[in-house]
Amino acid sequence: MRVKIISDGSPMGTRIVDPATGKQIENVRRVSWSLGVDDLCAVATLELVDVPVEVEGEAEGKER
Repeated sequence: MRVKIISDGSPMGTRIVDPATGKQIENVRRVSWSLGVDDLCAVATLELVDVPVEVEGEAEGKER
């Protein structure tokens, strides 16, 4: 999913939307933006709550 961050620099003036539809993405708790002097690119992190998911995985490790 692509997202678009629109902000006036304040928490209340920040929205996360689907750029294809313009619809606001719900359940966003936190947005952080990070860019360091030696970084190759900026990083945006979105923290979402109450998001339904289905997870599959495989684990490897020592047996106890």
